[in-house]
Amino acid sequence: MQRERLTPERIRRFTCPEGMKQVFLWDTVAPRLSVRATAGAKAFVFEGKLNRRTIRITIGDVRTWVLEDARTEARRLQTLVDQGTDPRQEKADRIAAAEARREEQQRASAPALEAWAAYLEARQPKWGRATTPTISGCPTPAASRRPEAASVAKGIRPCPASCAPCWRCP
Repeated sequence: MQRERLTPERIRRFTCPEGMKQVFLWDTVAPRLSVRATAGAKAFVFEGKLNRRTIRITIGDVRTWVLEDARTEARRLQTLVDQGTDPRQEKADRIAAAEARREEQQRASAPALEAWAAYLEARQPKWGRATTPTISGCPTPAASRRPEAASVAKGIRPCPASCAPCWRCP
């Protein structure tokens, strides 16, 4: 295991020898930080032990990350590991929370008809043939499939052409 103080010049000169898949150059300042060189790229990598298992996390490409920022990120990851938290799971949770926020914003900004259409689409597999509402008009077509409901449907007229598809027309 080759350890030396990482500098931009050392990182630039560091390459993967022929016949090897990857090679690591470990930092002396941040002991869990290394630069991994493969045939086509170089990246900052954090490697630590969590519950007696080695975990390796790619921090980022050496061309986009500044060395000091990579060292700071390696220290942050080591702090998480020392607390018994898996940084990979923490990142997955953070991504899932951001995705949930994005979906909630999208749902909140959707107009009522789009929300209704999304609701119908999501619930459709759980409904039977007789209870499936139609999007093309009032419940008259659905009521006509059930003879016992025909008397209830007599007072309901179809949606006029100017009306948006709905299920509660007068």
